[in-house]
Amino acid sequence: MGHIYTRTGDRGSTGLLGGVRVEKSNPRIEILGTLDELNAALGLGYERLSDADIRKSINQTQSDLLLLGSYLGNPKQSAAPKRLAQQIPELARLIDAWWDNAGLLQNFILPGGPSGAAELHLARAICRRLERCLTMLEGIDPTMLAYVNRLSDFLFASARAASHRSGGQERVWRNRA
Repeated sequence: MGHIYTRTGDRGSTGLLGGVRVEKSNPRIEILGTLDELNAALGLGYERLSDADIRKSINQTQSDLLLLGSYLGNPKQSAAPKRLAQQIPELARLIDAWWDNAGLLQNFILPGGPSGAAELHLARAICRRLERCLTMLEGIDPTMLAYVNRLSDFLFASARAASHRSGGQERVWRNRA
């Protein structure tokens, strides 16, 4: 049986797909870490959600994020741009459907809610950080930015739909000023 540890990163470097080694402080590694954090947050949300439609879309999203990771690890060898470009219209369709289901947003809402909604709000915030980080990479395929931008909207709509479908109430922000 093999071991999960290789000791090759013990001195501060790590390997990318294709065998290239970079310092763990490399911006690409920071982005991959944020991507991993987003995928883990989605996994937590998936486990806490009861709505089968939202769970199905989160499962697909987690797979898509692995494609994005393959692109970040080796842009020249990845099929991610083409495949994620195909997912953007589907995300928009789901955003529209779930937004209509949750109702018009008339106030700022506080992140939270039942049945995985809070975890989806957390995932949305991580997704926004991922988007900011991606803009720092030179030569990034514009499809990656469009996908992540749409994904953050999708996660917001998903959180609202999860809350609404489980009978939860969105907490409205009240300005005390």
